[in-house]
Amino acid sequence: MNAPGARPIRVSGRSAWQSALLGLAQGAQRELCVQSHHLEAFAYGDAAFVEAIKELILNNRRAQVRVLLNDVGPAAKGHRLVDLGRTLSSFIQFRQLSQADRDHLEDRVIADRAGFIERLDPESSEALHYPTAPADARRRLDGFERLWARAAPSPQLRALFI
Repeated sequence: MNAPGARPIRVSGRSAWQSALLGLAQGAQRELCVQSHHLEAFAYGDAAFVEAIKELILNNRRAQVRVLLNDVGPAAKGHRLVDLGRTLSSFIQFRQLSQADRDHLEDRVIADRAGFIERLDPESSEALHYPTAPADARRRLDGFERLWARAAPSPQLRALFI
């Protein structure tokens, strides 16, 4: 059951979305699971967001960041989070949704199985942020795990070793 008063905060607009994502990343201690349609650079590639991911990893050597994408094309063309993932490939993994799961267009970020934010339509500027909702976060994580198991690593986002 969720904590008493675990109500969503309505997030509206790009800057509010970006701020809520940053808050989740900065508050994460062990795990951050990102499901995104195309990993919008204004939010997921924001310098502060990427720095929060880096700090998560540096502060906990067991930290894990998993990124599940519907469309890897935009991120493969140059993206701060992808660049960090290539550098810290033991801690940050990228996968692309299986063809059968491409109807999942939502953006969702789950932090430490405790809080999350979700936007059901990638073109919408409206989202719901649940800073503390462990039961709901675990349910969202179960869905993420199912999609992750069917997804494939994206060769476009892998580190290139020469």
